[in-house]
Amino acid sequence: VECGLEEARGLVGRIEGRAEACGGSVTLPRCPTEWKAFLPVWGKPREDWALMRAVKSKLDPAGVFNPGRFTDGI
Repeated sequence: VECGLEEARGLVGRIEGRAEACGGSVTLPRCPTEWKAFLPVWGKPREDWALMRAVKSKLDPAGVFNPGRFTDGI
């Protein structure tokens, strides 16, 4: 099924709401590359993302390993 970015944003928002109501979350394993800046492909930010950023910073201080390809643009 094909849809545009705005339709996808609305759909993701509705799915996120249902997932959160059940204690879950949503990630998008695939979408057009140009949409990734506008969709929460890794779900809504979580408290543990700060820890992930800190670990990434220690392991990759120059930020050369897959920059921006992980949770929250890490």
